[in-house]
Amino acid sequence: MVNAHGLPLGVLETFILNVSLLFIMGGLLLEISKNKNYGSNFTLLALILFSVVGRLLLNPIPNIQPVTAVMLLIGVFMGHKRAIFAGFAVAFLSNLMLGNGLWTLYQGLGWAVVGMVGASFSHHFVRDDKLQMKKVVICGALMGFVFNWIVSLSILHYVEYSNFPIFLLSGLVYDLFHATGNIFFLAWMSHSLQNFIQNDYPLKIHTTESNNLLRSGSR
Repeated sequence: MVNAHGLPLGVLETFILNVSLLFIMGGLLLEISKNKNYGSNFTLLALILFSVVGRLLLNPIPNIQPVTAVMLLIGVFMGHKRAIFAGFAVAFLSNLMLGNGLWTLYQGLGWAVVGMVGASFSHHFVRDDKLQMKKVVICGALMGFVFNWIVSLSILHYVEYSNFPIFLLSGLVYDLFHATGNIFFLAWMSHSLQNFIQNDYPLKIHTTESNNLLRSGSR
């Protein structure tokens, strides 16, 4: 993904975007609050703040930041709802400092997708409470490309669809930076974050919630 997101929004458009993001996060927050395990909510908040600060501090380095890796692990250990909420929250909060625009919605969507992938395949990534690092790292590298391509969709608001493949090809170096960064962050902090999350949010709780979500979606 080339370091370009699209045209800046006007005041009214920015207001509509921010209200839309707040409604999305508010609805997810209501769902999350139904679980009375308040310790897990503080854990989620800490991970969101860590991701925001990490993104801000590493912003000068193109596409190297811990957010995608953290969103994948939130999905694996905390489930779909918390991963989606965290993805949109990190995009919204960090872009208050980095610059807000239509791309914020696509970044939130991209990180939400990363988290949903982690939640959906958590039974492959964790066996007997042990993180399968090879699978997680490979998935993390792939998610670097997936996230960037989802965010790149924002450019379709002002360029021709026929130019989109060229735009993706021109950003492959940035995609590789993102994938490499994900590999580094997952190798460095996966086990530490697993211990941090599971102190307040055992994996069996997430597994039960994910199964309930999948059953409700199949009705």
